[in-house]
Amino acid sequence: MAPKIDPIERPAARLLIIGIDGGDWDLLDAFIEAGHMPNLGSLVRRGAKGELTSCFPPVTAPAWTSMVTGVNPGRHGIVDFMDFDVGYSRRPVNRLAIREATLWQRASDAGLRTVAVNVPLSYPPPEHDGVFVSGMMTPSRGKLCHPAGALDSLDPPGRDYIIDVPWTTCPPDGIGRFLERMLLCVDRRADAMAQLARREQWDLFFGVFVATDRIQHFLFRYVRPDTRRSDAIARGFHDQIAAIFRRIDAGIGELVEIAGEDAAIMITSDHGFRPVSHRFRLNRWLLENDYLSLDLKKRMLVELRPGTIKRRIRELVRNDRPPETAGMKLLALMNWKKTSLFTCSRTSQGCYVNDHPRFPAGRPLGGDERMEIAREVQRRLDSDERLAKHLPFVIRREQLYYGDLAESCPDLFFVLDRGALTVSDELGAELVPETAFHLGDGTHRMNGVLLLAGPEFREGEVIEMSAIFDVFPTALHLLGIEVPRDLDGAVVEEAFTEESRARWPITKTDAAPEGARAPLDGPHGFAGAPKQVRDNILSLGRLEEESRGGGEDILGRWFDASPQLARLRRGA
Repeated sequence: MAPKIDPIERPAARLLIIGIDGGDWDLLDAFIEAGHMPNLGSLVRRGAKGELTSCFPPVTAPAWTSMVTGVNPGRHGIVDFMDFDVGYSRRPVNRLAIREATLWQRASDAGLRTVAVNVPLSYPPPEHDGVFVSGMMTPSRGKLCHPAGALDSLDPPGRDYIIDVPWTTCPPDGIGRFLERMLLCVDRRADAMAQLARREQWDLFFGVFVATDRIQHFLFRYVRPDTRRSDAIARGFHDQIAAIFRRIDAGIGELVEIAGEDAAIMITSDHGFRPVSHRFRLNRWLLENDYLSLDLKKRMLVELRPGTIKRRIRELVRNDRPPETAGMKLLALMNWKKTSLFTCSRTSQGCYVNDHPRFPAGRPLGGDERMEIAREVQRRLDSDERLAKHLPFVIRREQLYYGDLAESCPDLFFVLDRGALTVSDELGAELVPETAFHLGDGTHRMNGVLLLAGPEFREGEVIEMSAIFDVFPTALHLLGIEVPRDLDGAVVEEAFTEESRARWPITKTDAAPEGARAPLDGPHGFAGAPKQVRDNILSLGRLEEESRGGGEDILGRWFDASPQLARLRRGA
């Protein structure tokens, strides 16, 4: 471990990062204006504010991992909540699957101490110097924190700490109870964060609130103040939601006060949110177009046999399965030798080519064949009259990811309705059905939030669109740690004052920390990869931002205006 960097020898004496999962300026600004989030409003007035473009797809697992490593999923290895284990079997991912150095590893290597609470994919908690309370994807009987017992001395003690309240557990007739439970979760999380921030010595504090994501997924129709309905029940739900946001804001205010006047404050999110009304059943479309095949015997059981077996198999392809089990159950019906494309996830927005040796029943494919598959899929999407109004287009993996782990990512990604239509792995009779209430009425969009406040930052500065990869190098710079040259992100220099830039020039290094894997120059990368991947990601983010203004020709106009989007559309 290197000697600790003295606080007077770095831009920030302390760095406080507060994550708001699913945070979106459309929503947060509305709650600020309504008086529900005065502490966040104060930070906005005295800081630099902008939108933060997520990775693609804008999913929690790869997005937070991209944020805390500064690289794309093709390098850090996390593209979804599940990954392939052996053959076609799937398993949940956790921190051990991350193949690049995280922010707290870099901080520990520099002799700095971290307190991290509820960061997704931080299980099992790392054993660096500091306190780590793991978040989403922590098993019910898993080790919650390091050091063990770190929450036991809290008031109330750690046994009352709530890791998460999944929105999928909320029945339509239990919304009020769900929101009561969510408020309790937020209250205990904010209280634990504040107590740890006061009790522990730290250089970096990273805490994440996830209730904002869960609420918008399931109750988007009730969230925004300008969409409050006239009926008393809907007003009651909105008032409960507003109370949750007030508690989050109070937690933010307390953490900022504890951090002190010399601290640098970063407010970030992994993605934004938008309403969703329909979903695209990708496996249904692949089946109809002969890319996917089901085992004939199993299909006969579904179609012909009555009774228990028929009902059991029908459950594998019904419409309301939990998101993380749907694709796994569908795998049991596949005829792998006759399947060339498939998806097994509701969150990845993509499908895999069934190729060998990656998959045991696939066939070897060359680069030209992969390109032709992408072009053929795009042609068939374009000719499908049912999808014409949804403006579908396909993006190849190589246009979004590079690195020695890119092969673990889906080969093709699908964008419909400028990102507003979700991609599902379901098999159902209707190709583009309306989204049922219990499946949620909100979905992720690429535009999250970034706010930088403190002595080193410009007041009232508007940050032009930044990428989620930029959080990591900006944090390193604030902590006085050299910034690796090979990151996909860059320090958000425009947010800093001229005095800060003059006093604290960015220092860079070519050295990789122990345990990190550098990307390979090989078949999964391409010339100029970092810049092209970053440009493509930012272009997709601009597409979503611009599309909020409406207009059926928005996609065509962006293809005309953006060389990056034009290349994506052509498959180049």
